[in-house]
Amino acid sequence: MGLRHCPTAVLWGGDSSCLLLSHSPSWAVGVFLPAMCWNERRDFIFCKQPLWKDWSKLSLSILTELSFSCFHTVLPKFSVSIQMPQVVTILEENFPLHVCGMYSYGKAVQGSVRAVVCRKHIRYNRRSSKAKRSICKDYSGETNEDGCFSTEVNTKIFHRKHGDNYDFNLEAEAFLKESGTGVEFNTTENCKVTFDITTLQFWGTSYYYQQGAPYYGNLELRSASGTPLKNKKVILTVSYGSRKQTKTYLTDDTGMASFVLETSAWDNSSKVILQAKSQPEDTNGRNVKVSYGTASLPLRAFYSSSRSSVRIQPLQAVPACGDVQQVTVHYHILATELGHRAARAHFYHLVMARGSLVHHGQTTVLLDPLSGQYSGSFYITLPIDLISSMATLFVYIAFPEGQVAADTLRLKVSSCFRNHVKLGFSEAVALPGSTVQVRLQAAPGSLCSIRAVDKSVLLLRPEAELSRDSVYNMFSYAQEQLSTLTDIYSDYCTIHKSPGITGASKTTPSPGMMSPFMYNRYSFAVSQPDVYELLKNAGLTFLTSLKIKSPIECRTQTTFDYDYMSFDELPDLESLYSEADAAVEAAEAEHTELGSESAAARTWFPETFIWTLVPINDSGAAELAVTVPDSITDWRAMTFCTSESHGLGISETTSLRSFKPFFVEPTLPYSVFRGESFPLKVKVFSYLEQCMALQLSLMDSRDFEFLHENVRFTLCLCPDSAKTFSWDVKATKLGKVNFTVTAEAVEQEDVCTEHTAVVPESGGKDTVVKHLLVKAEGQLEEKTHTSLLCPEGTSASETISFTLPENTVLGSERAHISFLGDIMGTALDNIDELLQMSSGCGEQNMVHFAPNVFITRYLEETGQLTPEIKQKAIGYLESGLVGQVGSWRTGQAHSIFTIPSLFLQDISSSSCTSTQTAHTVPLGKEASQETLGLLLLS
Repeated sequence: MGLRHCPTAVLWGGDSSCLLLSHSPSWAVGVFLPAMCWNERRDFIFCKQPLWKDWSKLSLSILTELSFSCFHTVLPKFSVSIQMPQVVTILEENFPLHVCGMYSYGKAVQGSVRAVVCRKHIRYNRRSSKAKRSICKDYSGETNEDGCFSTEVNTKIFHRKHGDNYDFNLEAEAFLKESGTGVEFNTTENCKVTFDITTLQFWGTSYYYQQGAPYYGNLELRSASGTPLKNKKVILTVSYGSRKQTKTYLTDDTGMASFVLETSAWDNSSKVILQAKSQPEDTNGRNVKVSYGTASLPLRAFYSSSRSSVRIQPLQAVPACGDVQQVTVHYHILATELGHRAARAHFYHLVMARGSLVHHGQTTVLLDPLSGQYSGSFYITLPIDLISSMATLFVYIAFPEGQVAADTLRLKVSSCFRNHVKLGFSEAVALPGSTVQVRLQAAPGSLCSIRAVDKSVLLLRPEAELSRDSVYNMFSYAQEQLSTLTDIYSDYCTIHKSPGITGASKTTPSPGMMSPFMYNRYSFAVSQPDVYELLKNAGLTFLTSLKIKSPIECRTQTTFDYDYMSFDELPDLESLYSEADAAVEAAEAEHTELGSESAAARTWFPETFIWTLVPINDSGAAELAVTVPDSITDWRAMTFCTSESHGLGISETTSLRSFKPFFVEPTLPYSVFRGESFPLKVKVFSYLEQCMALQLSLMDSRDFEFLHENVRFTLCLCPDSAKTFSWDVKATKLGKVNFTVTAEAVEQEDVCTEHTAVVPESGGKDTVVKHLLVKAEGQLEEKTHTSLLCPEGTSASETISFTLPENTVLGSERAHISFLGDIMGTALDNIDELLQMSSGCGEQNMVHFAPNVFITRYLEETGQLTPEIKQKAIGYLESGLVGQVGSWRTGQAHSIFTIPSLFLQDISSSSCTSTQTAHTVPLGKEASQETLGLLLLS
């Protein structure tokens, strides 16, 4: 990622220790290699003996803060997954449970599975245990050829009545132990139990309507698990005034039912409520109370100074990146408002996204001058990449007399970038050690950062991947929140008091009322949705003389303060609130085959395959030749690119599978102590089409010894199978010890007795060299020594002697030396941030002025005074110097008070002398005689 500045990076340890990472080596955890700032990467290299701990923050100043951990472990070879419904209804008596194991290279794991499904107890006391109170059922078995264990879970045992202290969630935990090696991993999954059989919701609808203009909306019907339900009936009832209208719609393949409502008969003074429900299904006489999807949407009449109308038709699907979306706008215009014999109408549209205006335009519609009113529709074309990922479309038409007809639509689109980035490999599957091409496409002139890591790393600790959505989530923008709008009209009723309203006031209770209450009356403004509100919700700041605000009505409301000293319990006050108004407020808030074998031994097993920068040429493409590592795994790769013209772009994650049909896989711990014995287990896999007679051997070495005789195993291995063998060994050398394992196909007839064994022309041998870290036995003891060397123009040296303990483990001695050219370098960081503007009287001005002098000199002496910091420091020093002169009094002393302060004068003189000596504050022509006198005096 390109940086215009090179910020200092600081690691904050979990014990609050602060370790500075500079461009030169230090005693800290690691070091940043020197690099250019704009188009080079920064590599962080750990020392040979890093501090294994959690580090909470890596601060990159102008970028952001992130967390990372330093730990040692063995990467997992396979993952475990539980496949079960995310949601089950109370009517379902059984649901399938699958526990599957998959190697990182996509093949099935053979082993034993044990799983437990529980309904947890949510309240516990001291006498009950969690396991005893929860309702649990155990399951166990072996994985099939697909690597899965499958069973049916009977939900009846979890629905027994055990009181109300049980969670309506089923938690499944599964353990998979690999056959042969005994390596085990586990995972958990949850399933929600619900009484809601279906869910129904309004989608893409407005909270207001314009009388006479069609009202467009959608209903979305889904099952409890979230699956769209197609060809299902949904019933919509429209209530307005004392009338009701009921219509039935059928859902499409996406579970969506679109509707258009005629609003001419809707009275602006009455409430309009849309109520929808799905058709219930037969429950076969079961005595279970379940619910089917319902939805309610109260609508408010839209105020417009114009009798004309503009309506935007909602979209039924989320547009994809790179698309150009056409939005339909319907209009109905009165000729009397547009002007006599008008031949055309001009519609304007604005699109707000990511807190700014990203698109605008004008559409001209030709009219028939002889008609008295005009109705029709037109299209607005929107570039999706510009408006990602949430935008508001505002369409309006203004008339000569100041009237306005307008409408808005919230657009939910895909998370897109203008810089379209694609990453791929020339091969989907490659042999270890072979060469493949990385193909990259992006905007011309882009600089791209490519990362490819072993999938096992992601299995170990699935981190938040860099994606389009994660980038957009880093930024927050104002959202449409009607209930929290505050504007210039919020205090309208206070400023413009209506007759008989005196604002908020407390009144005494009437004789017939209960005594513990005090009554507060206050006035508030009520208005209809209008163009003013649409503009505010779109996040637009505007100045206009058009008629966009609805009339304001001032209402009063009484609140009750309860005196808790009078009664123990509050009376029921539900009757004091309007259920209809509460429903309106709640609804408004809601709308918111693989080639030949490489004979070389496999020795290169990195965790990170690719980590590099690639520039994009004028053709918008680049290729990079890479050598595939020796690991049998999937490599997960992605890239992000930056461009001055097209900005940021992020690719989808792609995979390269490093695989060979016959290989060996040793299972080693991360480390052992010298002298410690352990079993070295080796698993041999074959995905060839025929059986083979194999010899498996472990090469002898001086670095370890066998507890028993070094055995050379002979075996028969058939397609899609694996066998495990082991040697008991003991490490005898400190450091990294290599183990070389070889499996080779041989011609030996008596090995495969039931099948015909063949020796493949290629791919019949695999050699793997893996190392094991051997640590020193005993207790670690550390000694430190610190020296201060002052060369004074010549070289300086010092001899340091350490006495080792008598029982030191042979070969475990090591020493680390670090040098710092600045004795304060490990204690001071970002000292330039202490520079402050001087202000105030003599004493207050000096509090900032004096430190600025010494901070500037320190930065200059240590080579940290950049031109930017120097310019800022000079500005602050000039301001402080002028301010200090203003406190100069008779007798050549300084003070803002009547009595001069010699102490302040001494500080001032010292500071100004330092200022002059450092040559940081030049005295220009504008310097006053008092300033010159002050400096001469010092």
